[in-house]
Amino acid sequence: MKSVWKYIKAAIVILVFTGAILLVLNMTILTQKDYQKIFEDQAQQQLMMTAQSTSRSLEEFITMQKNVLKSFATDPVLLKIDSHTDYVQLEIRYKELEGGIGGFYIISPEGVVTHRYPHKNRVGKDFSNKPGVAAVLKTHKPYVSELFFSDSGKPCFTVLEPIIDNGKFLGILRALTYVDTLHEKFLEPLKIGNNGYAWVVGRDQKMILHPQYDYIGKPIEHLMGKASGATGKEEITDIVYRMANGEEGGGIYSSRWLVDNVSEHTRELTAYSPARLGNQIWSVAVSMNYAEILTPIKAQTRKTFILATVMVTLFVLVGLIIVGKQQKEAILKKEADNYRKLSEATEALRLSEEKLVRSQKMESLGLLAGGVAHDLNNVLSGIVSYPELLLLNLPENSEYRTPIETIRTSGLRASAIVQDLLTVARGVAIAKEPLSLNEQVNSYLESPEFEKLAQFHPAVSYETDLDSNLLNTNGSPIHVRKVIMNLVSNASEAIRGRGRVKITTTNQYIDKTQKGYDHINEGEFTVLSVSDDGPGIPPDDLERMFEPFYTKKVMGRSGTGLGLAVVWNIVKDHKGYIDVVSSESGTTFKLFFPATREEIIDKDETTALEELRGKGETILIIDDVETQLEISSEMLENLGYKTKKVKSGEEAINYLANHAVDLILLDMIMEPGMSGKETYEGIVALHPNQKAILVSGFAETTDVSETQRLGAGKFIKKPFTISQIGLAVKEELYN
Repeated sequence: MKSVWKYIKAAIVILVFTGAILLVLNMTILTQKDYQKIFEDQAQQQLMMTAQSTSRSLEEFITMQKNVLKSFATDPVLLKIDSHTDYVQLEIRYKELEGGIGGFYIISPEGVVTHRYPHKNRVGKDFSNKPGVAAVLKTHKPYVSELFFSDSGKPCFTVLEPIIDNGKFLGILRALTYVDTLHEKFLEPLKIGNNGYAWVVGRDQKMILHPQYDYIGKPIEHLMGKASGATGKEEITDIVYRMANGEEGGGIYSSRWLVDNVSEHTRELTAYSPARLGNQIWSVAVSMNYAEILTPIKAQTRKTFILATVMVTLFVLVGLIIVGKQQKEAILKKEADNYRKLSEATEALRLSEEKLVRSQKMESLGLLAGGVAHDLNNVLSGIVSYPELLLLNLPENSEYRTPIETIRTSGLRASAIVQDLLTVARGVAIAKEPLSLNEQVNSYLESPEFEKLAQFHPAVSYETDLDSNLLNTNGSPIHVRKVIMNLVSNASEAIRGRGRVKITTTNQYIDKTQKGYDHINEGEFTVLSVSDDGPGIPPDDLERMFEPFYTKKVMGRSGTGLGLAVVWNIVKDHKGYIDVVSSESGTTFKLFFPATREEIIDKDETTALEELRGKGETILIIDDVETQLEISSEMLENLGYKTKKVKSGEEAINYLANHAVDLILLDMIMEPGMSGKETYEGIVALHPNQKAILVSGFAETTDVSETQRLGAGKFIKKPFTISQIGLAVKEELYN
């Protein structure tokens, strides 16, 4: 009987052990699937971050080329290059591109090369059929060409910018870049797993960049054809289709479709992100072998299985079920800690990328600031406009009038601050008018800001020497005053102990180009000088002092690093120049503003609202922001107009297909859907000569100018007051 019981117990132990092993195997398989999903998601995220970062870098590289070409195309110096041997300006612009291009061309309106730098062997050649040249000759618009092969057999592309002076097409600037340059700059430095790589596809589904050089320029369909009979064609076809259409995403495909010199069938995990280059869309894909994800999972699974088997054996022998549970909890805790560390590493990478973005040049700052300008001004519209509407219905002696006026004034100041900050990005619409630098200097010296500065620096004296016969200049009073304030503040802080700051104005005629801190072209200027007798600026700081965020002051206490960057960009927006002379005995900033003989306009800011009232005309308001629709509608209805509101260009066109209005108030930037220019094109197709006023919180762009050429009227910047919109509507309807 004991012997039978012994066998029964042994059988029970074997059954329990077998059941436990089966249970552990099942749990291990489930755990492996969980691990695989987690690791796959983490790898996909990291690939997407790399693809997005590389796409942005490509966009910034091409944007830098376009900005240099655009700057050169609008430079009066370019128009004076009339000799085939005049290469000085081309050399200067070529160096601005830091060797990032293979050739710099000037092409005549007939498509013939007149200049080429650094090589001159193509001068006189007909380039009218070269990629991109024909398009620019036809449209007179900037263009990024498709990939093509140079005469030497190298894959390359070109960035082209039309040269237009006073509406006349004078030719093309063309920058040629070899694909090798992009590979060295953006793909070669990438480290993607053990065998991962990046590749770039164009909108025409042709390979633009790839580690295997012979793939470049070939259609993806051609590369897939080399692997006929392999599975997975639909996968890569779908991914390439989405890439060519500018989508962002990821997926898994068979690497044999891209003939990656592998003998066995492998799988690739990929993420892709578009780089938008104007008329072209390139898509950057980052891929890695899926097996690299599975290797650590399999290793971890083996460890888990072995450990679990030991735990089950101990459980069968000594019945320590609790120990096994604790061991499993310890493993899970360890894995959670590993995932936490991985998340922390991902977060550290994100913070590092943010730091890199903050250190970009002025163009990058322009992209960042310009992208939010429209929405910021829409928000400020409510703070500026609603108080104005409330004041219309309040009695003069109301106790609420003063606080409401304070809110309105604060909103206007906030709007001015936004515009001032955006000046660094050179993406804000700055209205200019004839002004006197003398008046701006005197206005600042009488301001509370200067009084506070003088109190803070009691040992500094301030002197002026203003030319009584000073010519006017076209400029923005608020921005010119900001320049004066920043320079006087910097000069005051530069003085150690007692000292003097002197502000001078004078007229000056430059009869030939001068090279100081800045290149000053010939012309008639009004010059503003701010001098101090401080210890001077070190040479190293002179080179970088106009960079954004570069400062020797204590951040948060005496400086932000934006003061001189604001000065630089305001002067450049006014088509002016800056010269700086510094020594141990002091520093002088000289600002050259183009002179004008236009008289200063007397502003009548007391226009009665009664004079602005309408006669019941109907105005269609088109804006994608609900609050802006309500603000504009209330303002216009208070002025006696009837209004109709729509939230998109599509709605506006549908409405006007069956109705007519006296005027439309059209926002130039609406997302998603049709832009302001596209909307007006559709409207004038239905109602030729339709009167319109254009509004935006961003710059007065080429879209605004082109829309006005189609027949639209005045452009006003958000946030606007009831007087501004009333006067604009009155002028458009009756003048």
